Amino acid sequence: MMRRIPLSTASNMRDLGGYPVTGESPALGESPALGESPAMEASPVMGGYPALNGRFTQYGRIYRSDCPSTLTDGDMAWMQRLDIRTVIDMRSKVECDEVPSAYRTIPGVAYHRCPFTIGANYPETEQDIPNTYLAMFADEENMARILAHIAAAEGAVVFHCVAGKDRTGVVAATLLTMAGVPFDDVLADYQVSRTYLRAFLRERRASHPDMPEWAGRSESWYLEQSLGELLRRDKGIDGYLDRLGLSMDQRQAILMRLLGSDPG
Repeated sequence: MMRRIPLSTASNMRDLGGYPVTGESPALGESPALGESPAMEASPVMGGYPALNGRFTQYGRIYRSDCPSTLTDGDMAWMQRLDIRTVIDMRSKVECDEVPSAYRTIPGVAYHRCPFTIGANYPETEQDIPNTYLAMFADEENMARILAHIAAAEGAVVFHCVAGKDRTGVVAATLLTMAGVPFDDVLADYQVSRTYLRAFLRERRASHPDMPEWAGRSESWYLEQSLGELLRRDKGIDGYLDRLGLSMDQRQAILMRLLGSDPG
């Protein structure tokens, strides 16, 4: 199975399948404050769900992505092969007006706009990035809306922002943590964006010479600090999902999609 899907104008479309499910999680009782690294421990339960040792998240169910400006005939053939039927666009109205998502042109797709209240602009400093991610997690209404769309979706789901790194990374981390994917694998899924975005960032720097030197990076500590703090505050992923008001049926639908039931 392929993890990264090579599209003509999107370099960071990736499948959330293939990650081990072990129930490993940060040690929530002794998790350090924001700015430090959370400790790790093996746990028999992740967020209230049994740890499914030896299992993996399923391919072909949920994809994270950057925003393609166009889809060629070859790209469209990929979309049909992947059975993409639900698209969640997390960009602001301004971003959507400037570059409409080509995913919405897929025949029969259900396209949902779910803009975060933060994330369209760079934070003031690199040290502010973890707090920016915490603010995204704290956008409870939008996060709940995104997860509800995933729970109710038919076919495969794509969720995306501009580069598929920050807003997309926060949502991907939420989903993988729900499934009981080890913390280090959640961080690795986030961190690899920088590799796939090299060409995009070169073009962006050429047209925006005042762009901060650190912009576009996906250092593991950005997410490590923010996700670790979230899990510490809410005493695990279930506490966060409770805060979002996500029903048990919705949680189960997402887990069935990630862990092995028919996504249709």
